[in-house]
Amino acid sequence: MPLQQLSLLLLVVHWVGNTFISQQLLAAFNGENSAGDWTLTFTNSHIGKCGVLTDYRIQIIGNDNTAAGNHLQVLADPGTCTYTMLDTDFNPRFTDNCPDPYIRHNYIFGPFDSTLQGSQFALGENLITWTVYDQSGNTASCNIIVDVLDTQAPTFTNCPRLDIIQNVETERCGAYVTFSEPLTVDNCSIVSVTKTDLTGLNSGSIFPSGMSILEYLATDPSGQYRCMFTSSHRQ
Repeated sequence: MPLQQLSLLLLVVHWVGNTFISQQLLAAFNGENSAGDWTLTFTNSHIGKCGVLTDYRIQIIGNDNTAAGNHLQVLADPGTCTYTMLDTDFNPRFTDNCPDPYIRHNYIFGPFDSTLQGSQFALGENLITWTVYDQSGNTASCNIIVDVLDTQAPTFTNCPRLDIIQNVETERCGAYVTFSEPLTVDNCSIVSVTKTDLTGLNSGSIFPSGMSILEYLATDPSGQYRCMFTSSHRQ
């Protein structure tokens, strides 16, 4: 499974009568490509202590560039709406029975047509066609899709930081309450905002005596972000 960025995390190692749990990354392998075979060796450095290793688990963390068919999913670079390919992991391998075949792609948002290294991919699916040529004019083609996923959730710009507290109005069992409707921003997408509480109360409503909890939910393709505040009224 080739990864764009690799971190190895030792999760659980069990000894009889004891359990060792490590959450430390095996730093020597951070940033390495995981293609190929891996061997994990445990060495007991505690002289005089013995036991039986019964179970272990390892988690590999990073962008998974493994083709599901020819569909590759990657995460957008932090704080951006694009993914930039820094190495040659997306370049296909090819062979020919005669010398000097060469390959080209049709993706225009990259510095070279012989490699996707340095190319920038927008959010969503990006279709690339690779074509291999030999010296006799024969060709073969394949398509891949680079699917860039948004990773940054939307945020509210004016979710009330303080709860609303005010006195009940005379001859009412509540009070008029006004506030600015929560607004959202997102680095990439159009955000939908939904009022998810069941109070039926909005800015300008008469809020009943006691505490009312209002909740708004902002959603974009990367996930959700909540704005929640209370309005309390006392006699």
